[in-house]
Amino acid sequence: MKYKLIFMVMGFITIMGFTAPAYPEFYRYVDKHGNTMFTDDISNVPVGQRAKVKAYEESPTSLTSDTEKTQEEQKQSAASQTSGFKDKEAERQRLESQKKALTLEKDALMAERIKLDEEKNQVITRTQIKAYNEKIIKLNKRIETFEEKLKAHNAQIEAFEKSIKSQ
Repeated sequence: MKYKLIFMVMGFITIMGFTAPAYPEFYRYVDKHGNTMFTDDISNVPVGQRAKVKAYEESPTSLTSDTEKTQEEQKQSAASQTSGFKDKEAERQRLESQKKALTLEKDALMAERIKLDEEKNQVITRTQIKAYNEKIIKLNKRIETFEEKLKAHNAQIEAFEKSIKSQ
């Protein structure tokens, strides 16, 4: 039993001695504007460039104070360049969120339309017909309002795309 424990400890130490320490891996690629970009997340690299992306491993002993200064300057430069991109990304996300809300609203309107179509077969009396017609009128007004929102959203998307192309 004692030898078994010693063997296990020796095996563990041996294995740990042969494994290299893991350092963060980062990737370098060129964005669509020709800027060299660095990231530690491969999902941030455009799909079309993932095949030719260069991966690097950072070693803590390879950094000198001059290298650190250069990296800090690069980060500041990249930060100033990407601030405009962050604004565009925030706008894109806002438009995407707005699109999802409009899709949900459209689905709700269509579900209500289906419900009214089913209700149509059960309408018999004049009072029921009048109430049904009022529901249809209200639904049609809500659909018109939705279509106006959709047109405004599409105009915002066109303006956003023009601002992207102008850069």
